[in-house]
This record gives sequence, C-alpha cells and structure tokens, in this order.
Amino acid sequence: MVSDYIREIRQMHGHSQGSLAKALGVSQKTISNWETDSDNPSAYNLIAIYEKFNITPNEILGIESARDSVAPSAAAIPRLPEPQQKILALFRRMDLRRQAEFLNFAEFLLEKSRGN
Repeated sequence: MVSDYIREIRQMHGHSQGSLAKALGVSQKTISNWETDSDNPSAYNLIAIYEKFNITPNEILGIESARDSVAPSAAAIPRLPEPQQKILALFRRMDLRRQAEFLNFAEFLLEKSRGN
C-alpha cells in the first residue's frame, strides 16, 4: 500500500512526519493521513515524494522495492542546504505562472549580482 511505503521511506531516511511535511510544504496531519490511509497524496505530492527520496512511481506503488532499484542510495545523493530546501518547497507550491515569474526574478537577481 502507498501508506505503508510512505511511512517506510520516511523512516528509512530519518524523517519525522513533521520534518517530511515541512520539506514537502504540507501539514504534519497530511502526512499522518497518508500513512494511515485516511487520505491519498495528490499526483503533485507523489511527484514531490519521488523527487525528495529519488524513487520511482513503481517503488511507491509497491511494484518495485526501493532496495532493488538502480537509483543511487540516499547517502550518495548530496543533501541540499536548508535555505535551498525551503526555496524548493515554496517553488513546488506555486502554479506554473508563478514558477516562471520566480525563475525570471532569480535570473534577474543573478545578473544584477554579476554587475551586468
């Protein structure tokens, strides 16, 4: 079940429900609901989970085990610093138009810092 896998992968990576919720930009109650099968993650949140833990859709659906996957181990994947994690969590919560605006602004700031 998806609920069992979310709990397993969260615990395997040393996250509490609260820390995972913060990383994904959802509430701790949302994580709890997913893990108790009271609710299911949206497609958007499933993608965020795939990206967070570098897993495939097959893994979370129970078709393939994370341990059998050819994906690199979590230890081999560099962890983003906290400010970058926050930016990514905020970015994921934006609609496509806001994401494009955010990227344009970030590029503007980068160019400005280079003196161009």
